[in-house]
Amino acid sequence: MRTLLVLSIACTLACTGGSDPTDTNDLPNDSDIDTDTVPSGPIDIYGGGPFNCDVIPTSELTSSSASLHTAVINLNGEPERSDLSVGGQEVYDDGNLNGNSINSEILAHEVLFQCDGAELIYTEGEVPYEDAQGKKTDLVVTLDGERIGVSVTRAVGYPPEDPWGVDKATALLEDKLADIPISSENVVDSEAWKKQVLFVAAYSDQHVESLQTAWPAISADTKSDTIVVIARTDGDDTFIYFRR
Repeated sequence: MRTLLVLSIACTLACTGGSDPTDTNDLPNDSDIDTDTVPSGPIDIYGGGPFNCDVIPTSELTSSSASLHTAVINLNGEPERSDLSVGGQEVYDDGNLNGNSINSEILAHEVLFQCDGAELIYTEGEVPYEDAQGKKTDLVVTLDGERIGVSVTRAVGYPPEDPWGVDKATALLEDKLADIPISSENVVDSEAWKKQVLFVAAYSDQHVESLQTAWPAISADTKSDTIVVIARTDGDDTFIYFRR
């Protein structure tokens, strides 16, 4: 049976429909956090699109400012390879350098492809670096003609229902954000990207809220020139966090 991934997204530009009355997840009062509404209906992002739900505003791709956006993703289990876009199938086939995180990288690609029209350039093992042992990013894509690096992480503890507070969110963000400029410096000049996206798959509302609370306190230097996308996953989503 074909498994599907259904996406409802906190969008900024091209999504249509009214806000979702069931979404009560208010964001902190911070000028660089997206506070726009969720569209009225879910979007099946496997095997279709792009749908132009615009997780990332085009203007942010060339801005040096940091920003944070949120999404809500409903999962019905691990997809078949045939459910993925062509780029998603390449990510699936190539695997990655940390085998237990490939599903979150596939998810990041599919969301950026379906919602923002991302086109895959390199999977993780294909990116050419000055130092092959140095810091790396997970994907390289183009968004609206701009070359963008994509780093992927997961916000979850074990057991996953245990408290996951602001201290853990701060540590995760600071660790991942600190690596981003290092990998950007490490890529060969001819393949350099304009900016990086940090895609965070978050297990629950608790994880999202802790990340949102931590974000304003992260130093401007640490989060500069980075777009953070926090995607809360609902439904049958354990394969994102605990398999492959």
